[in-house]
Amino acid sequence: MYRWIWRTLILGWTGLVVGCGDGELTSSAGTVISPSRHKRSDFSGATGDIPAKSAPVEQPQYVLHQARARLIPAVLQVYYNPTDAPAHWDLASMLALLQRTANKWSDVCNVRIEVIGTTGVKPVMQKQSAVDVDGLSVIGWLVFPTDLASFSGNVSWWYRTNADRLPAIVDADMGLNLSRVSRFTGESAALNLGGLLTHEWGHMLGISHSNTSQSVMFAAPYNSYTFQNSLRGDDAAACADLYGAAPHAQAMRVFNWAEQVLPDLLQPLGVSSTLVDGFPTREYSQTGFALQVRAERIYYRPGFQQAWIDLGLVSDWFAVASSQGF
Repeated sequence: MYRWIWRTLILGWTGLVVGCGDGELTSSAGTVISPSRHKRSDFSGATGDIPAKSAPVEQPQYVLHQARARLIPAVLQVYYNPTDAPAHWDLASMLALLQRTANKWSDVCNVRIEVIGTTGVKPVMQKQSAVDVDGLSVIGWLVFPTDLASFSGNVSWWYRTNADRLPAIVDADMGLNLSRVSRFTGESAALNLGGLLTHEWGHMLGISHSNTSQSVMFAAPYNSYTFQNSLRGDDAAACADLYGAAPHAQAMRVFNWAEQVLPDLLQPLGVSSTLVDGFPTREYSQTGFALQVRAERIYYRPGFQQAWIDLGLVSDWFAVASSQGF
């Protein structure tokens, strides 16, 4: 019902006409996209000289590393190694995509990811000992070893206990599999790679796989790349558990929900928020639409127009979005 109301509010102000075969009246779970058959491997960090391992799924929700390892302070500075990158992923486009997908996590929790430049250092696929830890977080393209060949991406990180006896991630690397690069070509290249990166960033922050199917971090099986372009409530809760919720986290989660229930209006999928006139805003360049939050209210700007229209309180829409998994 709420999807229909949201669409009616927006389309009523834009003058668009939508037929009744549009599928507004979906289940309370919102738009469900069938899982694809791609795989990714993700390894959580370890302490001392113990090989990196994945944290076990112990409860039906997000899962954090057993030591609750996290970034301290909550800033991750990452370098990109463009060596062997596919030709269609030029440096500028790749750096922009990395930052845009990283910003999705900053939208919902108090962590900052900075893609600060390039390096010739290659990512380490599996940090087996302190020898593999150089304190430099790197993302790059590699041919994965045989035991990981069926995966599109891999994250390996390391933590150490700091002076305050807190488990701090000190090194996190992400590998992208050159043998599976065909999934990141063509018209859906940015959408597919963006979905993969959004998932892998979660691991870079210290989040393991979720046991909640309606989450980007779910892995049994993985959700489709399209699904993974918008964080769900379980993902936001995991990140907030480690770093605290971002100031406008509720509004950002409403925006994530809106992207999934109105994919024809909010394109391209997977944009991150920027400040427009000082207010957190998502602008969708393909359709000209925009969403904004100010004074605890959500505003909407119709396609390629100037006027902002008040859609109501963030808290009201957040109740709807969260009830549908966002």
